[in-house]
Amino acid sequence: MVTREPATVHAGGQDVIRVTYRNTGKTTAYNAQANINIVDPFSSEDDQSYLGTIAAGESATAEFKLTTTSGSTAKEYALDSEIRYTDSEQTEYVSDPIKVPVVVQASSGISPVIVGGVILIIAIVAGILLYRRHKRG
Repeated sequence: MVTREPATVHAGGQDVIRVTYRNTGKTTAYNAQANINIVDPFSSEDDQSYLGTIAAGESATAEFKLTTTSGSTAKEYALDSEIRYTDSEQTEYVSDPIKVPVVVQASSGISPVIVGGVILIIAIVAGILLYRRHKRG
């Protein structure tokens, strides 16, 4: 069970989301590993997170690095997640799918590429002006 408010990411950016999972069972989950299923508009090179041992009633937090496209629609999405774990007898289990809410916010600001381009143009113009002033004097 996910025990957190929706994570927030920014359109066109890369953000780390933290998801807290709670063991609602009656036994300890050993070697627990969280997986998150990435779908459009998200991408990730980091869709797994090791949680370790989670006793009954306890929680563990996973971190996933998500990238969103710049044209992502600002809204709440639900990504599927699951937990792989073993019991005390080393029997492997996979949890039922768990919905992880993720809110995409519209990007606020100018692209770093545009900012870099403007700075470069200003530097070139300043260089030309300094060159002309030095040449005259």
